[in-house]
Amino acid sequence: MDRKSAWCDQVTCTIEFETIPVNQNYRLQITPVSQNGVAGQMSELLFNVTDQPLNLKALYPMETELVSNMPIFSWRLPSETAFDTEKGYTYSIKLINKTRSMEATLGPFTCASENLYCYDGGAFLVMRDALMAGDYIWGVSVLELAKVSDPINFVIK
Repeated sequence: MDRKSAWCDQVTCTIEFETIPVNQNYRLQITPVSQNGVAGQMSELLFNVTDQPLNLKALYPMETELVSNMPIFSWRLPSETAFDTEKGYTYSIKLINKTRSMEATLGPFTCASENLYCYDGGAFLVMRDALMAGDYIWGVSVLELAKVSDPINFVIK
């Protein structure tokens, strides 16, 4: 793959494919390289591509994942959504601290919000304040679509 089709911005790495044939299996191997040129351990991702419409989905933190107290909340929008439309959406994150029996709604956020980063097909929120250790449930809602993601359980160490 040429270097023009893969780039990182200190937070997210993007790999752009012009076309990917559907119903085939793929293997993606990634080896991180430090600023000093030292190679890290290679990771491998096996996947296949299907041509199915996608719905709103909470992506990260993933189900039962152990994360730091400053998690990044990331989600995918329905596949039929146009990027120009996505930029006007209003997002809220429902966060339940099961350990302390507390519930909070983070937001509303828009693509113009300081800690929300939108990209074609989704967005992610970078927390400004640390969360307490414990068991949590989270989900995201999009006001304009009247959609809510399925809840995801995760743990803060």
